Order: sequence, then C-alpha cells, then structure tokens
Amino acid sequence: MGVMDTTAFGRFRNLLGSKGEDGTVAPVHAPASSQELRQALMLLRDYEASGIGWFWSSDAEGRINYISDVVAQRLGTTRDAILGKPVQSLFILDRDEDDPVERTLPLILSARKTFVDLPVRAAAEDAEIWWSISGRPQTGPDGAFAGYRGNGTDITAIRQSQKDASRLAQYDSLTGLANRHRMGKRLNATLTAYQSAKRCCAIMMIDLDRFKQVNDTLGHPAGDELLKQVAQRLHRVVTDKNCEIGRLGGDEFQIMLPDIDDRGRLGEIAKTIITMISQPYQIEGSRCVIG
Repeated sequence: MGVMDTTAFGRFRNLLGSKGEDGTVAPVHAPASSQELRQALMLLRDYEASGIGWFWSSDAEGRINYISDVVAQRLGTTRDAILGKPVQSLFILDRDEDDPVERTLPLILSARKTFVDLPVRAAAEDAEIWWSISGRPQTGPDGAFAGYRGNGTDITAIRQSQKDASRLAQYDSLTGLANRHRMGKRLNATLTAYQSAKRCCAIMMIDLDRFKQVNDTLGHPAGDELLKQVAQRLHRVVTDKNCEIGRLGGDEFQIMLPDIDDRGRLGEIAKTIITMISQPYQIEGSRCVIG
C-alpha cells in the first residue's frame, strides 16, 4: 500500500483506538472529536476514490460485507450486487506453476491468519483485472473469529508488463513464434517426460533456400516481411495445439510434433510444408520465390 494509505489508515486507527487483550478498544491518543473522525473518514473516502487502493471486509462465514465502490465499478456492477457473496467468488488466486503446493483462497482464508500482497485475478469474464490483496483476521468482544478486514491495490499494469517481459524472453519478436530458448526448454521437458512413458516426439528442422538473395536484393525489411509470411504459412499447416513452431534464428525454423510416429503421416506433413513455403510471396510489390 502507498504512503497515502498508510497515513490515512493509521490516522483513522489511532482515532478509533486499538484493541486490547480483552477485546475492548483502548484509545491510543485522547478521544477523537467528531470533526477529526469526519476528517479521517474523508481521507479514506478520497483514497478509495483515487483508485490507488481500496478496502474490503468479510464476516465470519466468509461473505463480503464491505467493498470499496471502485472495485464494483471496475467489475461493471454495484456494491449491492457484491455484498453477501463469498470472498472467493470475487477473487481468484494466482497460483505459481512452479509451486508444488496447491493453495486455494478458501484454504488461505480458513487458516484465519494475516496474509499480505496476495496476487489475485478479478472474477470478470470480459476484462483481465489483477489485484494485490491483504487481509487481517478480526475477533469480536468474546474473542471469536469475526471475519477479515483488508485492503487491495490494482496491479493490472504490473502484471501486463511482467507478461510482456516473459513473452519477450520466450517468443521471437518478429514472427511471434517460440524462440530457441523456449523450443529447447520444451523439447528437453517433453523428451524427459516421454521417455518413461515410452511416447514419441517428432522434430522437423526447416531452412529456407534463397533467403539471403531476398535480403541482398530487396533489403532486410523485405527479408523480415518474408519471415513473417513463412510463419503464417507454417501455422496454417501445423494446426494441432500440442505442436509448437519455433524460429531458432535467421531463416531456421523448428517444429515439434508430439505423439506422432507414423512416418507416412510425417512425410505428408513435410511435403505440405515444403509445397506451402515454396509458393510465391508478394513482398513490397515484388514477387519472391524461395524453397
């Protein structure tokens, strides 16, 4: 949370007081005047309206009983439509694929412990919204669990930036195909997994003939356009989602075809690829033929 939130929330908490061991509220400072309380509430409202951060709370049964208006607006709904719904219906936990422990939001909430900066995705069908949420368990005067109070911030832009960076590290920026790093990593993982299961994986290596001539005669922008069109044609031939097409660099391409061991079928695919790639190309008004 930002400095503004800490200041506003801390001032609001100080005005209300802190909870002692017996569950009662003990003032930290002198009792706040009604004017100070109104000022603290205005600060919190201004912070919520700014869009920098927001607040939420739930009851002991895990139902939302408070949510900032900005959240409802981002979801294209109203606060009334959200109130009373389970917390997990609003937030979807972002699970790390490298984390072997299967964590779920209901499991985290059932622990009744403080959690901080938990990345979650908004349960929205027509928009990709990411939040970082924190929550603190609350107890009633009798010491019984009374639900959670927490805050959240919008991290959609950060997530998109991370996604873009991850894509740049794994995909060729020119053609959008997997790059050498991704192809090598996936091939090693596939062969390791397939060895014990005695499954097969075919690999096709492709070099373009006369590509250097296109670069030399029409220039590198024309060569780049040609590579893009080659990638598009490969996608039209290799349509199986389990297969992956990669550009290793220059005019070298690679295709992974898992679970295909029929040499007749592989021969047909290879012939189709050669035929498709060998068809003439239109590059900047010029007709190019490669092989």
